[in-house]
Amino acid sequence: MVTHVFECTMPGYRGWSWVVVLARASRAKAATVAETALRRRARTRSSPPPGSRGPSV
Repeated sequence: MVTHVFECTMPGYRGWSWVVVLARASRAKAATVAETALRRRARTRSSPPPGSRGPSV
């Protein structure tokens, strides 16, 4: 299992990060996405109100 963290570039989410966990079963050749999350850093404001963050993903 491995965890990757990426900066979120969506409008209104400054200071937020995507967290993605990848897992690979023993003897499997390919890894799969086990979990994703959008997390804010400490001291970062809450998410913007719906409709103010640009197009949905």
